[in-house]
Amino acid sequence: MMRVGEIAARDQVSAPAVSQKVKRLVASHGLQVETDGRGRVTAVNVAHYDQLSGQYGDPSKAQAPKTRTTATGTLDDARTRQAYYSSELDRLKLAQQIGKVVLRDDLEYALEEAGDQVARAIDTLTGAADELAAAYEQGGQQALRIKLKDLVRQARELAADALDKMVAAAPETTPVETNEDQAPRA
Repeated sequence: MMRVGEIAARDQVSAPAVSQKVKRLVASHGLQVETDGRGRVTAVNVAHYDQLSGQYGDPSKAQAPKTRTTATGTLDDARTRQAYYSSELDRLKLAQQIGKVVLRDDLEYALEEAGDQVARAIDTLTGAADELAAAYEQGGQQALRIKLKDLVRQARELAADALDKMVAAAPETTPVETNEDQAPRA
């Protein structure tokens, strides 16, 4: 975990720019951060930050040549940070591969698609007014209830079948994209 100011110094950008990027990544992609009692970000998971920046960052802004800054701390500190960073990237990749992490974009798309499938199934009920009226005329309220239950069952089956097809067509996992070039500097 690194503070926003440390990430800004490492990437040679302003702290407010990193802060805004962190807020955006937290809101839209679930960046892992630590917050204080007032909800302010105190530390950022730098491996997750770099991974999301590589996936969703603006490449035109990443074109600035990076120069090495003077090292802070000892060589052991730098090695420890590098080992933590590498292990955190590996943890994120493994978590996604075994299904513990779902990309937010994938989840939002799947939920939207599922909602559309359920809405289509419900919309089939609006065309059943004539069937319901005929059932009522033939057998009163009891026949209407039976017909309505049958229509609801059909709509549920239609939605379930559509969702089953959607799940069957979906990939098991989405590979995690990492940018190994963005390892923290000593």
